[in-house]
Amino acid sequence: QRSCASRASACACAGAMTAEGEEGAAEYESPLEDPPRRMSASELFEQLADGHAPHALDERGHDAMSGGTSSSDDEDASPMSAAEKLAEPPGQVKGRGTLPKVLLSLQDRRSRLVNRLRGQIDKVKRRAKQADAVKFQDKLMFTAGVFNFAMTCYLSGAQPAWIPHVYSAKFLCLIALRLYFYRKEKFGYFLLDFCYFANLVWLWYLWRLPDSIMLFRIAFAFANGPLGMAVVAWRNSLVFHSLDKITSLFIHIEPVLVSYVMRHVLPDQGQSGVRWRTGVPGEGWLDVCWDMIANGLLVYIAWQCAYYLKVQVLDKEKIKRRNRSTESRKYVTSFIFLRDQKSALGSMIRKAPRRHQHCAFAAIQLGCTVFMLLLAPLLYFSAHAHFAWLLFILGYSIWNGSCFYFEVFSARYQEQLRQLQISKNLADDLGAETAP
Repeated sequence: QRSCASRASACACAGAMTAEGEEGAAEYESPLEDPPRRMSASELFEQLADGHAPHALDERGHDAMSGGTSSSDDEDASPMSAAEKLAEPPGQVKGRGTLPKVLLSLQDRRSRLVNRLRGQIDKVKRRAKQADAVKFQDKLMFTAGVFNFAMTCYLSGAQPAWIPHVYSAKFLCLIALRLYFYRKEKFGYFLLDFCYFANLVWLWYLWRLPDSIMLFRIAFAFANGPLGMAVVAWRNSLVFHSLDKITSLFIHIEPVLVSYVMRHVLPDQGQSGVRWRTGVPGEGWLDVCWDMIANGLLVYIAWQCAYYLKVQVLDKEKIKRRNRSTESRKYVTSFIFLRDQKSALGSMIRKAPRRHQHCAFAAIQLGCTVFMLLLAPLLYFSAHAHFAWLLFILGYSIWNGSCFYFEVFSARYQEQLRQLQISKNLADDLGAETAP
């Protein structure tokens, strides 16, 4: 009986608690008859872009963003009517603080993204404008290159006395430009090569020691030996629109022309009034060979020692440190350039042990220089042989230029302009889409 009585009492209590819970639930129902309307994503971003927070957020969405929990103070607060909720300031929800930071920062993030995109578009547009600039620059350089070639040929025949003056002026201008561009490209060590040194020997003879027959013979040997052979070794080409290729050809072939004009065209008394001694009466092969080969070799060895000291001793760690870094532009020297080429000279350098490759490169240079200096006396005494040598290296450079224009440049140039035009069209499309 006691068990039955206790069970009946428990059932009665449970029924009372259930009824009380239902009444409490009914008492705390929301006064809003219809659930609040959910905002679409476009409406949300429109309000954020205008600088206002959304006016209607459904309660469950706000709770989900704030962690899905509410404090005990919210449970004790009295229910809020729909009119009171709509009367609240934008961006505020009573009892919940400010709108979550992730929503408030969307406008700033959108602005930064649009600004970055517009910056990229402007950059692409600036690059696309280079298409017209590149074509104009190439046309201008081509015109100047053809004009220079024609004037040089004219002066050689009509006014040969002007050739040393024109050569000196062109050397100063072209080397100044090359110095500027090569320093930017980290090619400055090329300016320490022997070809530039040989040109300086010529300038020293023309304007400092014009009466030194020994210095003229040494300069003559350098011009027609190592410099003339460099046209073949470096594959110089007559490309009129390229300042770099025109400069490279100039420093190798122009001294050959100057030596031919001064030795076989001009008399000892120059027409410009400056006396250049280019020979002595009754000079023999022995004196000429001694000055060109023995004295010329001594001058070359002096340059080679100075070059080795600068590049392989004083700046060795500087070059290694730069070339091992992640910098995009690395130092390039003649040794590095020729070693990496797929040529007979590059193959000979690579066959040597790694630590002796610099010595192998210097030995190859010395051997080629001695061989070419041996041919210089023949050109000194024979005007026909000298003219044939000048014509050969000029024709070789013209052939290389034609190969470049028809096999390399035409396809590369069209592809470059096509890429620039694509970039320009892309920039126009993106600019139209992101315009305010």
